[in-house]
Amino acid sequence: MLLFAYATLQNENLLNSILGYIPHHETYNLSGYRKIYTYIPKEKENYPNLNPSNQKETVDGILLHITSSDLKKLNEYEKKYKLIKLVLKDGREAYYFSLT
Repeated sequence: MLLFAYATLQNENLLNSILGYIPHHETYNLSGYRKIYTYIPKEKENYPNLNPSNQKETVDGILLHITSSDLKKLNEYEKKYKLIKLVLKDGREAYYFSLT
């Protein structure tokens, strides 16, 4: 399965600490989305998030090739986020984590 990472999950050291290895990945430019930061008052912190946008806007990131077991671990790490499915421009299905 593919997971589009656009923030901290691009960090190989972090991935290795969560998964125990660094998954195969490829750079990817996601079109039709914009990266924004959402302030969470309770945590007094800004968190990155993706918002659908026009096709001219893009977000740089990576596509992680992961297993369902990996996804379970990443989902635990990203517990503030919800998993969203999307279809990439080449027709492949992928997921990303979103605050909304």
